[in-house]
Amino acid sequence: MPIQIDAAYCMANAKEKHQKEKILSEMINFLNGSCYVCWAKKGELIPKTTDHKPFIHCHQSEDPKFVDNATGWWQMKKQIRLGKYEYCFQCGLPQAKYMPSGHPPFRKGQPMACPFEDIVAILTWFVFMDPPIYEKACTAFHGLRPRMTIEDFTSWAKREEGLGSFYNALELVIWLWNQKKP
Repeated sequence: MPIQIDAAYCMANAKEKHQKEKILSEMINFLNGSCYVCWAKKGELIPKTTDHKPFIHCHQSEDPKFVDNATGWWQMKKQIRLGKYEYCFQCGLPQAKYMPSGHPPFRKGQPMACPFEDIVAILTWFVFMDPPIYEKACTAFHGLRPRMTIEDFTSWAKREEGLGSFYNALELVIWLWNQKKP
């Protein structure tokens, strides 16, 4: 009987991750080629170009010219160590059996040019830096607290909370998509 319970638990966790994979597929197919911050902040699909820098060029007319901590996500991304062959090191999305359908396949011995580079780090940082959205996220996620330091937030973001979950930063991105999707 314990083996049957374990198998059922494992299947339920896999089913939960496959449902999240479908959500991620929908998200990346929608956002492909667009600035992630402009979508999250303004609901606009602005083409992602080499001249358009996330956070820096995504402000609205009423926003201040200086964008506080616009590049803080770089340091956060460097501190999140993803499992080898488990997540794409460029975008942070799952590989293997949970890889979203719009993500290009990995080929052994060939360099990867990921079209979704930094999507998880940028959208995670967006949530952290946007007070109203972060406040909502704090009520939705165990372990997120108001006024966390960048170090505490990063530590939380790289943890995995359960077998049916991805690491917290990716779970936060899925939550954000569900909050804002068209």
